[in-house]
Amino acid sequence: MSLETNQFLKVLTGGKYIKLDPTLTDEAVVAQMIRHILFASILSMGAIVVLGFGVNLLSHGGGAPAVIDFIIAGLCLLVIFLLRTNIPFEISSCIFIIPFAIACARWVQTGEQSGFASLWCFLIPLLSIFMLGVKIGSIISVAFFVAMIVITTVPGIAAIRYEASVTSRLLLTYFLITVFTIMYERLLYIKDAWFKRSIKNIDIEKKKTNIVNQKDKNIFIHIQNASKDLRGILDESEGNMATMAGLTDSIQKESDDQIESAKHSLFSVKSIANNMNVLDKAIQTQNASIEEASNAIKQIVDHIESGR
Repeated sequence: MSLETNQFLKVLTGGKYIKLDPTLTDEAVVAQMIRHILFASILSMGAIVVLGFGVNLLSHGGGAPAVIDFIIAGLCLLVIFLLRTNIPFEISSCIFIIPFAIACARWVQTGEQSGFASLWCFLIPLLSIFMLGVKIGSIISVAFFVAMIVITTVPGIAAIRYEASVTSRLLLTYFLITVFTIMYERLLYIKDAWFKRSIKNIDIEKKKTNIVNQKDKNIFIHIQNASKDLRGILDESEGNMATMAGLTDSIQKESDDQIESAKHSLFSVKSIANNMNVLDKAIQTQNASIEEASNAIKQIVDHIESGR
């Protein structure tokens, strides 16, 4: 379920974590939402508890302390309402924390309920640092710590006398809570920074992987296109080879025809030559016969002449 559709969170926060800043990242929205819910929950429980204390004090005749409790409870309810408006979260937090710190300083000064009312002061560093951040929260915590030192150590300021052991325990406990809260917030900041850096590195690796995949895809597409082009060239070559084969067959057939024609022509020439040889022999024979006849006639003529 997304944050925008979670009705339970909308009831707790009034949807303000969505309205804070549209440009906030998801991590910033969630972090602000957690602070919002925690602060509203603390205020709600605190209002109930302080209101109960006020009713109890009022029933036992403690009018002035009861009024202070009622004012603090009303302040809690007011800040819960302000948290659901467009007022910045830090301002709403200051509206509660600063008056609450003043009330705690008064309880330390008056020593109400045998000094146990001053235990509320231990909430000051927790609330101020967590809600307002380390910088502003530390300033408020240190300022209240100085006020506690002055109230508990300077004679005549506190309505009761704080023993040295009580003062040391009270101040040391407050100091340790403040230091541990600052350390926790700083470690939380380091963890968030490391987490964001890890997410950024993961995003960079994803982008690199996408680039590599895109390159591989482009190479694959290029290979496919080259394969298609090669296939076309091969098909064209096969067509040309088929055409050349046809031409070769035609040339071969024509050559064979010409060879056969040449053979026939050669045979005719040979026949003519043979006939010429026969004719030449016949002429030679005829010439020989004529010459013999001529010789015979000459002999006859010579014989006749010699007889006269």
